[in-house]
Amino acid sequence: MASTTDTRYILHPVWDPLLRTLHWWLALTIMAQFTSGATLLTLGDDMSAALMEKIDIVHDYGGYAFAAGLALRIIWLFVGPPTARWRDLLPLTSAQRRIWRETLACYLSGFRRPISPYRGHNAFAGPAYLAFFVIAAAQVILGITLSLMSDSPAPHLAGNPRLLSERLPPPDFPLSGA
Repeated sequence: MASTTDTRYILHPVWDPLLRTLHWWLALTIMAQFTSGATLLTLGDDMSAALMEKIDIVHDYGGYAFAAGLALRIIWLFVGPPTARWRDLLPLTSAQRRIWRETLACYLSGFRRPISPYRGHNAFAGPAYLAFFVIAAAQVILGITLSLMSDSPAPHLAGNPRLLSERLPPPDFPLSGA
């Protein structure tokens, strides 16, 4: 018979190794983006051009690394195991909605009410992850667009924009309203 101080646990694997790797990949690349972006923003005018260029390259590569991880995670939402799929993130079934209501009641009661046990993401994690994916995808699109418009020395997905603009013929229409 087990004593009341028995501390044995039964481990149930929930998240697969790829999901865990992608989670930490995204976390580390977000930290790299934040650090390099904040450095460029706050110290950019006081840095040498060479140092600024190196930090800009780190920022660009970090953005591409983040974009790759985000793309893999979004693919994994559709082909991964059940706890990594989009259906686990949104309260679609009656059981998921019940757990969502119980979790909300627990939070509103100051954690005095019990929560049903669940395997996988917390009921409120799903909508937060959905918001994260939308915001992160928008940031990737914005970052790549700004990268293509800049004169950064970092390689770009479409090649070097300066060289690309030199190879393209000038437009046949005026770019201004005049």
